[in-house]
Amino acid sequence: MFQRIAFIGMLAAAILLQPLAVVAQTKTLKPGFNFFSKDQDIQLGKEAAAQIEREVPVLNNPEMERWLAELAKPLISQPEAGDYPYTFKWVNDPNINAFALPGGPVYMNTGLLSHADNEGQVVGVLAHEIGHVALRHGTNQVSRANLFTIPAMIGAMAVGDRGILGQLSQLGVGLGLNGVLMKYSRGAETQSDQLGALLMHRAGYNPLEMANFFEKLEALAGNRSGVANWFSSHPNPGNRVETVQKEILTFDRREYNRDSKQFARMKAMAGKLPPPPAAAKPGQGGQGAAQVPIPAASSIEAPSSRTRTHSSTSFEATHPDNWQVSRAQQGEAVTIAPSYGQVQLPNGGGALGYGAMFDLRASNGTGRLEETAAAIAQEVVRNNPGLQTTEEPMRIMVDGKRAMLYMLSGPGPYQNVTEIVVMAVIERSANDVVTAIFVAPERDYNRFEPTFKNMLRTVKVR
Repeated sequence: MFQRIAFIGMLAAAILLQPLAVVAQTKTLKPGFNFFSKDQDIQLGKEAAAQIEREVPVLNNPEMERWLAELAKPLISQPEAGDYPYTFKWVNDPNINAFALPGGPVYMNTGLLSHADNEGQVVGVLAHEIGHVALRHGTNQVSRANLFTIPAMIGAMAVGDRGILGQLSQLGVGLGLNGVLMKYSRGAETQSDQLGALLMHRAGYNPLEMANFFEKLEALAGNRSGVANWFSSHPNPGNRVETVQKEILTFDRREYNRDSKQFARMKAMAGKLPPPPAAAKPGQGGQGAAQVPIPAASSIEAPSSRTRTHSSTSFEATHPDNWQVSRAQQGEAVTIAPSYGQVQLPNGGGALGYGAMFDLRASNGTGRLEETAAAIAQEVVRNNPGLQTTEEPMRIMVDGKRAMLYMLSGPGPYQNVTEIVVMAVIERSANDVVTAIFVAPERDYNRFEPTFKNMLRTVKVR
């Protein structure tokens, strides 16, 4: 889901360093067509960051965080960086990746440290991502893709109102890790390369390191899925390394000697980090993902007819007493599954093969259950490649509350086996909903359907 190596683009960033040409290019490197204001970029970025940080393992390491902030400081101090409230965080993920959200949040995977040769290459990644923020590429993409629907929404939305993210979700705009906010055109990549190179040059880092890192990523792309996936969100505009090298020859002479002397230490620290926690998600196998053989049918223990009740402050539900409850560290999310239900994938990730998940989710702020449910269903589909709805959503009642029921199917964590996913989105208040998701392979779904129906019938919303 998050394997987008946002550095590829940045390498070509070195294009912008000749003294007179830099000035000329800088004048043209301005944000393009956009329905959003700068303040709305900032608000949208904050909302999107809150959502994404529930999906990725943000690293809590003050020393590495301080180093990252120090690297970024001379870049964002340049006027071309746009004076946004930038934040910089590490994601504990071995895949080569980085991405930026509108208005300033920037995330860097720790995996890039294992492939970078020096501090300048890490700075090149930062400079490229800062270029995307300053040139407002995320909301530019949204504006261009929704010419007829965005203007009316923007006109009715005041800065400071809650729910820009929810309102965009109503339009079907993908805003998660694989969404339109982080999928750029080749033109946007070139612009971010150019601006990133200018920022590096002025900060005292050699822009050629961007090209060096890009060249390394191109060499790795055929063998590393994380590198190859990066190109889907940051398409190569072509001849980037050659262009960077030619342009650098025309730049004014300058000593590139900035170095914190901390790169080796940070690289070693990243190499010793524990693996990120495996989070169980429906369909986490998906198309092209690592999968495992399905257990033999004879080894599948049937759900017990005896039940227990799981209770939280927002909801409760009964479940077979031979299923285990796993609570999230924060919030009210819970997975209820048999011992064989949670699957460890070969890539270190986790998936739910059999069982149920419950959670409390914010609504989109409109008071329309159908729109909130549709946005959640779209998120599930985005996070599970190949999963598709198989029927029109149905209106049902759960515990006297309105609810929407979705039926989906697609590839799951088991090899060559279709997964069935049933999702109910239950209205709790004007501000939130309870989601209930039930998962089983198609081969065994009929054995589990009565249990799933009973669990849904017993849900109590508090």
